Amino acid sequence: MAIVERLKKAGVSVAGFYCPEVRARGRRVGFKIINIATGEEGWLARASRESCSIRVGRYCVIVDEALRVGLRALSAADKVDVLAIDELGPMELRIGRLREAVIEALRKSRAFVVVAHARLRDPGVLDVLRGAEWFTVTETNRDTLRTELPEMVLSYLRGGYDG
Repeated sequence: MAIVERLKKAGVSVAGFYCPEVRARGRRVGFKIINIATGEEGWLARASRESCSIRVGRYCVIVDEALRVGLRALSAADKVDVLAIDELGPMELRIGRLREAVIEALRKSRAFVVVAHARLRDPGVLDVLRGAEWFTVTETNRDTLRTELPEMVLSYLRGGYDG
């Protein structure tokens, strides 16, 4: 989100979503999905022992809320300078309609910044991301990347990036 904020400050229009963890009493209880452009939010997944249609580990994916927020967030992909998704992982990709919308939005976007789960193996998503520049974020480089990546994106949007 630091990269998105730097891009916005530079006048770049950004759409997409991010999925922060939600904690209660020091314990992770789930994940929200939040539309970057509007702030609209819903549950992506909640810790639950109850049965549900999609489960990832101890989390029950809340399909209707994730679709409502995610599809609206992605619908602007071809109308903005940059599509941003943080993160693209198993919870998001197990929802078929959201997965397809992500792939389509990535294809339509002018530029994108995607945080991908370390074990991303989805062939459809990987196909769209082929040719993109990849960075592994570590504790050592994360502060540097917060500065360097927005500059790379700005250079790309101006037509001057050769990476």
